[in-house]
Amino acid sequence: MEIKLNGEMKKVSTLEAIMMQLLHKESAGNHRATRVRLKYQEFSIQHSKRTTTVEFLDNDYTRAVAAAANPSGDDHEQE
Repeated sequence: MEIKLNGEMKKVSTLEAIMMQLLHKESAGNHRATRVRLKYQEFSIQHSKRTTTVEFLDNDYTRAVAAAANPSGDDHEQE
């Protein structure tokens, strides 16, 4: 859906538009909007999958960066 944001049209998801409207009403002191937003937030936390992964790459580039950071060639950090 398209909404006007800061004078410009922007394409956002329906959920983003709902949340933006709730935040706008909340900032104007609408306590009902606060309660609804908190319910959305609680629901999303309970029903979302946390899938953060960290992957370390070992390739020519990362080895070159590591070598440049440690010109002595030691594999151990100096204390």
